[in-house]
Amino acid sequence: MLSFKTIMDAFERQESHGLTILYDQDFYYLRPDLVKYLDEVFDYEDITNNEKVLLTRVRQILKKKHYYLPSVNDFDEFKLALDFLYTLDKKDYDYLNGMVHDHGSFRHFKEGCLHLGVYEIWLTYKKEKLESFLTDWCDDKGINYL
Repeated sequence: MLSFKTIMDAFERQESHGLTILYDQDFYYLRPDLVKYLDEVFDYEDITNNEKVLLTRVRQILKKKHYYLPSVNDFDEFKLALDFLYTLDKKDYDYLNGMVHDHGSFRHFKEGCLHLGVYEIWLTYKKEKLESFLTDWCDDKGINYL
């Protein structure tokens, strides 16, 4: 049986637009540039032998019962950050809200959290929400974990 930590680690290791597949207690990860090789015939000269072996294994897995791990894009960290603002006092809310919206970059949110001394609180909040997100996913798919 999978540990929940293993599921969390697999989720956090993946890149945007990559593909992570759970099959028989193991995770298989394809970088975004390899995903294209699953559905179409391409010239494989530009990938390594290890990548060819991985693609062959993933093609075999796709014919069996498997699960796609949610992508990092499914866990909307920007929306989560906006929700986090409501947990703060008005002064901190106004400061961070202004940084996110006025400067137009999520990077400013992190900088603002560090400046206000709430970065560790943000990380705890984010971790709790991610755990809830992945727990819901496991429950929805009927995946048991420790």
